[in-house]
Amino acid sequence: RTGFFRDAEDSLMKLNQRFPRATMVFAVPGACGIEQTHRIDFEHPGVIQRLNNEIMPPYASAAGLLTLAFIRDEDVKLRIEEKYPFSEFGINLWKTRKALNSFLEKCREELFAVVPFETDVFFRMSVPVFDGAGKIAAVIGTSCPLRYFQEKDIAYLRYDFENGLWDNMIID
Repeated sequence: RTGFFRDAEDSLMKLNQRFPRATMVFAVPGACGIEQTHRIDFEHPGVIQRLNNEIMPPYASAAGLLTLAFIRDEDVKLRIEEKYPFSEFGINLWKTRKALNSFLEKCREELFAVVPFETDVFFRMSVPVFDGAGKIAAVIGTSCPLRYFQEKDIAYLRYDFENGLWDNMIID
């Protein structure tokens, strides 16, 4: 997977060069959800942090929501629910499972997630990276403090995310 992570770092750096005031993340599905492996923080542009597979919140982060939308492994789904029960971690944000499920369906249709919370403070978006079999292999995401971004900047960022700077990634 060395080439995979090298390509991930290249993709994050390209995005960071275009949007240095945004935090960029790369995460992969793990046994209990989505694990963040790389990050470029907006306070340290151009510096890739290699993380020790930090678990991302499943109900509040764009990467976590995409994982819930696209993960097929029932054991992983069960472990996510055991570790992060909806009744404790999701209910305050989503109010009902029906609302969450509706959002996840929208993510599957649009092939991206934009977090619908704190939208007056942050723009948070993630897109899935699929392997050759159509399974989710990774997630690339961003979090942008809106005080540094105009509407046109967000439009450019969305365009880059939706049109995949990472289409050439090597996926094992």
